[in-house]
Amino acid sequence: MAKFFILLFSMCSLIFSACSDLNVTAGVGDEVDQEGIKAIEQKALNGDVQSQFILGVMYKNGESVSKDINKAFGLLEQSASQGHANAQHYLGEIFQDKDSGYYDLRKAAKWFLQASKQGYAPSQSKIGDFLLTGLGGMKNLDQARIWYRKAAMQGFAEAQYQLAHMYLEGIGGERKLLDSITWFKKASIQGHGPARFQLAQFYIKGEGVLKDQHEAVTWLRRAAEQGHVQSQPKLGELYLSGSGVAESDLEALKWLKLASDQGYAHAQFVLGEFYHKSKSSHRDFDQALSYYLQAAQKGHANAQFQLGEMYRQGDGIPRDYNQALRWYTLSAEQGYGDAQLSLGIEYIMGSRIAQNPKLAFKWLRLAAWQGYEHAQTILGTMYQNGIGVQQDNVLAYAWYNLAASKGYTEAIVQRDRLEVEMNTDSILEAQNFTRKLFAVTSK
Repeated sequence: MAKFFILLFSMCSLIFSACSDLNVTAGVGDEVDQEGIKAIEQKALNGDVQSQFILGVMYKNGESVSKDINKAFGLLEQSASQGHANAQHYLGEIFQDKDSGYYDLRKAAKWFLQASKQGYAPSQSKIGDFLLTGLGGMKNLDQARIWYRKAAMQGFAEAQYQLAHMYLEGIGGERKLLDSITWFKKASIQGHGPARFQLAQFYIKGEGVLKDQHEAVTWLRRAAEQGHVQSQPKLGELYLSGSGVAESDLEALKWLKLASDQGYAHAQFVLGEFYHKSKSSHRDFDQALSYYLQAAQKGHANAQFQLGEMYRQGDGIPRDYNQALRWYTLSAEQGYGDAQLSLGIEYIMGSRIAQNPKLAFKWLRLAAWQGYEHAQTILGTMYQNGIGVQQDNVLAYAWYNLAASKGYTEAIVQRDRLEVEMNTDSILEAQNFTRKLFAVTSK
């Protein structure tokens, strides 16, 4: 937006100058605009660097003239070659655009770098992007921080956001949480939506700042109102729970549907869950199925699992175990633990689908590694009885013991029963293995 107003101001100045030269009076309307454009064209033809830049951008964006990328390229190249930093930046953008017909990342980097050396902040931020992601074969995380900081110090919001992100994640150097928050705030004040969203997360969690739900809502609302798609469902969820705001299903649905309408899968999932599990008059299985399906088709693992649950339980639809199995599997393959557990149980029970102990073992072990005590206990039973896996009391005891250490009652009972059948050396071996499992299971 800032670039647009700079360009508009420059155009107006040139048009005013041209109209004065041509003795065109104000108030003529379209004729003034046309004459002004002719004046810019003439100045560009005469080698005026600024006019070449302005006319090049007009052709690039199709502003007041028909869009023509070839004319834009020629004009911007003339201006850029004479050292015009803005033209160098726009020329870099043409080379970066895959659809321009001039796509060449190395040439894009060359022009961005030339503009950067003149202190042009948008180009400095672009060089940061190239160095961060390796575009144009120039990945260097340390240098990425340096260039982002140059642009950030000039107040360029996108660079402030990227620098903050690098500090937060420890990319290109040590993690600096407080510096990260500082730069997120600077970008947020300038209206940067993703920065506002991240700043809200700090206040929600109390990370690096005092926990403050009201402050979190303030930043989320500002981001959501400008259309930031991640902020809208988060704000909706806060309205559902009444965190930092008065609980309001109406406000929650407003923000969730705005994000859903943009195709945001998480918002569609939350809407599905709202209509599926609501205890109020809002419960609507048809709506739940529709929203879950939209999110699930985009690969949302939890939505896929909940869709499987609806088909298994027959929530507002006929029970369909094949469909349930299909959605559980898609979710489980993405590593979603609830789906892995449910799938494992279905395969070991064999009451609704064909029994398959080996597949049951596969999915239950994956859930067990994620820390699911129920899966760990069943896995212990499978090792103890040689179901789907070679019989092994040591491993059976270890998995029982792991779940038991978290207070899971059934695991305690099974472990204590098995212990009676084991000798001291085997028990010690199993306990040692439990310690190893405890260190690596994630839940």
